[in-house]
Amino acid sequence: FSDPTVFANDFDPQTRPPPQSARSRERPMERPTDKAALGSILRGRYELLSIVGRGSTGVVYKALDRHRAHLDHSARCVALRVLKDNYRDYPEALAQLEREFHLAQSLSHPNIVSTFDLDRDGDTYFVVMELLEGELLSEVLLRLERRPLERDRALSIVGGIGAALAHAHRRNV
Repeated sequence: FSDPTVFANDFDPQTRPPPQSARSRERPMERPTDKAALGSILRGRYELLSIVGRGSTGVVYKALDRHRAHLDHSARCVALRVLKDNYRDYPEALAQLEREFHLAQSLSHPNIVSTFDLDRDGDTYFVVMELLEGELLSEVLLRLERRPLERDRALSIVGGIGAALAHAHRRNV
């Protein structure tokens, strides 16, 4: 099969995309946001609980993974990055997204967030990742009000970032 816009999940009859002739060619890349509202459930599995952050490519939510109902409460949640762009009619952009996803998935390292899945619900594309709880470095720095971070803590943070970058570079990322 050579259609780069088809995920393995697309072979499931419930998620199969409409035929190419039924797709609009004039649709802009920006996707509608109604599927990704708080409380929404994507793919009948991921319930969007709260917004963790916003970025140029989309919104990251804390999501309850209903397939993890048998696990401890802390292990039931994932980070779900809902992408702004509609990739259905842009096979080159989708192919690039899939390449980047597989690269991210190959980077297994304690200082790099684990990436579990790339999926879609209708025209809403999303990436499922490990949910990391804690304080953002930007929040720590704001709280310090221009005072320097403790040397040991700063070295620990820089060392962790450096180890993650070195790991990625060894894998040509």
